[in-house]
Amino acid sequence: LDTLDKHGLIGNTIVCFTSDNGGVSSGDAYSSSMLPLRGGKGRQWEGGIREPFYFRFPGLIEAGSTCDVPVSGMDFYPTFLELAGIPVPREQVIDGRSIVPLLRGEQNREIAERDLFWHYPHYGNQGGEPSSIIRNASWKLIHYYEDGHDELYNLDSDPGEQNDVIADNRAKASELRQRLDRWLVEVDARFPVPDPQYDPEKEKARLHELEHEMMPELEAQHAEYLDPCWQPNEDWWGSHVTID
Repeated sequence: LDTLDKHGLIGNTIVCFTSDNGGVSSGDAYSSSMLPLRGGKGRQWEGGIREPFYFRFPGLIEAGSTCDVPVSGMDFYPTFLELAGIPVPREQVIDGRSIVPLLRGEQNREIAERDLFWHYPHYGNQGGEPSSIIRNASWKLIHYYEDGHDELYNLDSDPGEQNDVIADNRAKASELRQRLDRWLVEVDARFPVPDPQYDPEKEKARLHELEHEMMPELEAQHAEYLDPCWQPNEDWWGSHVTID
């Protein structure tokens, strides 16, 4: 921001700070905590899909203002087009919506009450499971493809997703599941299929290795990093050590 100001560009430059996922909480050698949110990168919970989002555009956004309406990375494109005064190309299918009304501090029911979707039809090295998600306002339903079960969370009262409330909200879960299934058909989503080479004994052996060999090794490594005397090598994780 100081550099933009120095060169006289701050007044007509849009600055956006965000991330494509939450921090790593499992599966990699280096991890972080998303608490009080559950999970992290690659997972279906809020720790994996909720990110920080800062937006700066003088003359449009009131400094220090906040907004609690959920938005998505797919909203950036139509938002930037509107701010630049460029019409959306007619031949393009636009998944997101311009959030300029929210940036102005206006209420917008169309944005606030829309459905948001995620589709993750595979496994991930951070532990993610094949699943699809729909969120509407405070309600979030997760559908799992391994056994076909659903989970329902109220993010207003339970942002850490500790209490599956589907048993007490069957009608809401059914409504959300129908909308999720309809969207998956509309976007021609691809779905996971059973692996013909799957061997439950190999899975059992792998989980035992993770629990009794790899996890203790990683925990010891993490403890080493926390030692005040620990020093990285000259090219630790591909980075360069600097003296500040």
